[in-house]
Amino acid sequence: MCKFKKIIIFFILWGISATAMADAKQDQLQQLIDAKQYQKAYSLAEKLMNARVGEVEFDYLYGQAASGIGKIGEAIFAMQRVIASKPDHFQARLKLARLYLAQKNAEAAYKEVDYLLQLKPPAKIREQAKLLLSKSRSQQARYFTNSLTGYVSLDFGYDSNVNSTIAIDGGYLVAGNTLLLFDESAESRPDNYSRLAGGVTSAYGLGNDFFVFGGLDAYEKKNQKEDKFDATLMSLFGGVGFDLQQQRFTLPLYYQKFLVGHNAYLARTAVSADWQYLYSSDEEFGASLQYGANKFDFLPERDVDNVSLIIGWKKHMKDELSPRLGVNVQFGNDTAKDKLYDQYGRNYSQLDLEASMTVWRDHVPYVNATYRTSTHMAEDPLYNETRKDTFAYFELGWRWYFLDSTFARLGYSYAKNSSNLELYKFERSQYFLGVQYNYF
Repeated sequence: MCKFKKIIIFFILWGISATAMADAKQDQLQQLIDAKQYQKAYSLAEKLMNARVGEVEFDYLYGQAASGIGKIGEAIFAMQRVIASKPDHFQARLKLARLYLAQKNAEAAYKEVDYLLQLKPPAKIREQAKLLLSKSRSQQARYFTNSLTGYVSLDFGYDSNVNSTIAIDGGYLVAGNTLLLFDESAESRPDNYSRLAGGVTSAYGLGNDFFVFGGLDAYEKKNQKEDKFDATLMSLFGGVGFDLQQQRFTLPLYYQKFLVGHNAYLARTAVSADWQYLYSSDEEFGASLQYGANKFDFLPERDVDNVSLIIGWKKHMKDELSPRLGVNVQFGNDTAKDKLYDQYGRNYSQLDLEASMTVWRDHVPYVNATYRTSTHMAEDPLYNETRKDTFAYFELGWRWYFLDSTFARLGYSYAKNSSNLELYKFERSQYFLGVQYNYF
């Protein structure tokens, strides 16, 4: 009887010791994940698998480790075990939604986040979930065929120099305050304005991961007094694409028409070869090679052909403030169609930066910046000197997402073109307030 008691005590102590050792190993697993040593964490988790699988916290850690080394399928199964045992494990549901996005299963991600929001999680989790909800909607349009997305926006603002320049594709094409642009006086003209914009994009699957897409964008900028400088831009685009695992290849065609005072000013056509790589649900890379032609209605000698290469990166960091960063680097060449006007050709390089974060509930401050240098191909006939410009643009704003698909915004932007030739220098400031509705 005494020996039997000793055996029982031995096994009790052995069990306690084994549990303590397993707990210590799990603590080590947590430390490895915190240090982002995912491969070591995954190897350790495999050793603990037989003893710990099915336990909520272990499965959660195992899923994080598997996700960290790209084993998305294993990570999904682990997170599914977690929420099966503990449906209100908010972090696991959030992680599971991100994993679904990494697999391009945006529909499952949307359902997961929508359910998470119904559980009324803490504010920090709720804000991350709402951002992920928007991302799952947009990626549902991106990765699933037969999709339709769109937006409409209205802004009111003040422009210190409506005569300064024009902007297409988010970048300033023509540096102004010149005899060749809007106003022969080459003077800054301030004014209040309203701007109405909208767009729609649609995609249709052809099977075997092929699809076609198309859409249009347009805006009308109406000045309060200087109506001869009212600006209108209409853009049409369409093309074909192919998805290969986490990569997307597209061949879009573009046509854009820019009007000043409702008179034809510039037409642009372009063809592009684009590549995107979704490294994870929170990070992507991209590249675009584009060939285009700019045709000026009012001064044909300014017509140019354009070749450009753009390389980009975007990242959504998993932090309390949910910071989002984006970087684009662009290299381009404009070649005058008429060699007699080589001064309109140029080589240029450009850097674009964008950043935003969520500081409180649905409030998102953001900043965008552009820096570009350009050197023209021949001497300017007015100065007998080759033109060299440096262009800088800065925008600071605040978005308030008072509805899932609608936000109000307040912002300020400043643009400056510095040049060795006086005629091409200009500055421009804009203040604006508006609202935008997005349809997914």
